[in-house]
Amino acid sequence: MLLARHLRHDPADPLWPDRDRLFCAAETDPPAGTTPTRLDAPPGVTAAAAVGAALAERMLAARFGRSLVDHRTWLLAGSMELAAGATHEAFAIAGGVPLGRLTVVAALQQADAPLARFTALGWAVRRVEAGDSAGFEAALAATSRAQKPTLVACLKDDATAIAAAEDANLNPRAAGARRAWLKRQRRHASAELFIRMQAGRLPQGGIEALAPHAAQPASSPAEAVRAALPRLAPAWPELAGLSTEGYFALPASSFAGRSVAWGGRDQAAAGGLLGMAVHGGLLPVAELSRAGAEACLPTLRLAASLNLRLLLLVREAEPLPEALLAALRATPGARLFRPGDAAEALECLALALRHVAAPSLLLLGADAAPAVPGAGARACARGGYVTHDMPHRDVTLIAGGTDMGVALAARRALEAAGIAAACVSLPCWQLFALQDAAYRDTVLGVAPRVGFEAGGGFGWDGILGPDGLFIDTNAPADHAAAILRRLREK
Repeated sequence: MLLARHLRHDPADPLWPDRDRLFCAAETDPPAGTTPTRLDAPPGVTAAAAVGAALAERMLAARFGRSLVDHRTWLLAGSMELAAGATHEAFAIAGGVPLGRLTVVAALQQADAPLARFTALGWAVRRVEAGDSAGFEAALAATSRAQKPTLVACLKDDATAIAAAEDANLNPRAAGARRAWLKRQRRHASAELFIRMQAGRLPQGGIEALAPHAAQPASSPAEAVRAALPRLAPAWPELAGLSTEGYFALPASSFAGRSVAWGGRDQAAAGGLLGMAVHGGLLPVAELSRAGAEACLPTLRLAASLNLRLLLLVREAEPLPEALLAALRATPGARLFRPGDAAEALECLALALRHVAAPSLLLLGADAAPAVPGAGARACARGGYVTHDMPHRDVTLIAGGTDMGVALAARRALEAAGIAAACVSLPCWQLFALQDAAYRDTVLGVAPRVGFEAGGGFGWDGILGPDGLFIDTNAPADHAAAILRRLREK
């Protein structure tokens, strides 16, 4: 019945933008004839993704109206999915908005069905006893009129079996609805913008707001990005924000209808971000704490494997754990940026926005950083570049992000000691690895190399070489003296 009478899905065009979105948790089987979204993720992430997709529908409808965006989001789930903490966190968001176009069909045993908790989260809950096809049909019909998100709890039965029991054919009205929608799209005043956003193509212009000179010299990388986001809003209507910390919260005046505060619900926010990306038409941006970055790691990997575009902003008030930093750098397809100052932060943000095939993550220092030299010849797009060069190098100092200030201070001390120290900024290892060997060798040079980063130096061997020196910036020490000792040993 769900397929025949309620799900808008036309197999002639499975990517029709105004089709209903269907998510299936790991413990459920998708109905035949549909193209559901199944995520290889822990319990709760799929439910959060369904909430994110419903949010995307709401945001796009606010921008383009119901003549172009008028569909529903469905989730087929079981007891395990509904019991997850991330599910309750995401459902609290859905109930608070409220997302009346979100319906969850759940197969539950009587003992697993304390449904009052979902009512408390702001949901409409409908119980359907086993075998009650008429009750199931009535519950589904009621969802089309609901102002709240709806949970249809099918007790002591398999919800997907009920959904497909009477008619395995798709909604016969869906094809006609799609043809009518195509006519409306052609006549819509914003049809060109809608098509561009759905295709994920970059807007013309607007990136000028991220020119390095737009950054205040005394601002931190985090402050530079925070100030840049509202400047991007007019030219980038696809930007949609999820805020867990509030620091990068997108201003209501600039991001009306496309920003949601998720509080501290990190794993649920990650799933919501994933769902918005799966839905299409938006570029989801989330600001996270360090703990949030750890919680988002599995979702980041999943988004990268699906070639989904999203942007994570992490305010690096303290160094990230070495294992987390290494894991983020090792995520295939994703790009991790650690800008050293405000101007680099804007360049890296522009690069992340242009990266359309996979996620990007910016680690942004919370404190004002000394300006990285070389403003006229930056090469962040190549992942790394020389900020100070010498006719003859005695040593090359390499750093990125918040560690850049330590490297620059060590360079000044070495210069006072008569050591010719070049300095390299390395904001994106992944981009640097894509460069040809000649460029990398020119940047890194043949002199002994010294790397600066908080942690134990995991992954630095390939950059520093066998004779390099790694300095843990967490450890208080005279870094210049340590470098001098190493140079004397050569």
